[in-house]
Amino acid sequence: KSQGLSYPSCPAHASGHLRAHTPLGMARVSEIRLPDGIGAWRAVGFQIGSDGVVRLPGLQIRLEAGGTSVGFAGSHAPDDPVDGMHAHACENICLDGGAHNNGVGEVDHVVVRTTNWRVTAAAFEARGLKLRRKTSSVRFGLTQLFYRSDVQPSPIIEVVGASDPSPQAEPGVGHTTLWGITFTCPELDKTQRALAAHTKPPWPAVQRGRRITTLRGAKELGISIALAFMSPHVRDGVAAENLDAVDAAGARAQEAMLGSCGANPSKL
Repeated sequence: KSQGLSYPSCPAHASGHLRAHTPLGMARVSEIRLPDGIGAWRAVGFQIGSDGVVRLPGLQIRLEAGGTSVGFAGSHAPDDPVDGMHAHACENICLDGGAHNNGVGEVDHVVVRTTNWRVTAAAFEARGLKLRRKTSSVRFGLTQLFYRSDVQPSPIIEVVGASDPSPQAEPGVGHTTLWGITFTCPELDKTQRALAAHTKPPWPAVQRGRRITTLRGAKELGISIALAFMSPHVRDGVAAENLDAVDAAGARAQEAMLGSCGANPSKL
């Protein structure tokens, strides 16, 4: 899950022919299209417009027939897949968002999974996404990349993949897929109570001072991706160079707590 907002800038290396047309940091993910029914999202407390759109600050979720696709704004790229992940061009979305019955305030981060994070990183840079942080220290065996646009509001994009890609993975192909969305809730306990039939009481998140819960049985409810809900960010003044150590400690504490309850953190 997301490790924080204050990421140190990471040096970027030119890759892809789109770099000259899309300055790093200017592209952003502004829309996600999902083939889910409106009723499924309404049943878990989201307000949906007559056009089938869930509106949140900086990002909208469009529910319509078809496949899953991620919409990039501020990029001159065509509607080509990004390392295997369906993508489309869209307008910049800068909305305050609607009032949702479940208490969701905004999108915290969008989670993307890949079988080859190096290939995915090059593809994201070619789209103009700016890498803010890279770590292989928080979750054992995993590398996490964090992107966020200079244009705000916009969500964090977290890319997760094995630190050492499988030898069976096709060379040069990342097979990137949209995995889930985590929302920030100003009053997480109220959100959990509103969704009590589909969530557990919140537990400590990896980030210090934050808590999280997840939507259980999303597929059975008709929602095609994983959804999670987190408490707001805590400004605790952790220096950038200490983030990995602090988050790794949070991850170990979370794993121990969940393990004592017989839960697998990767499946919550």
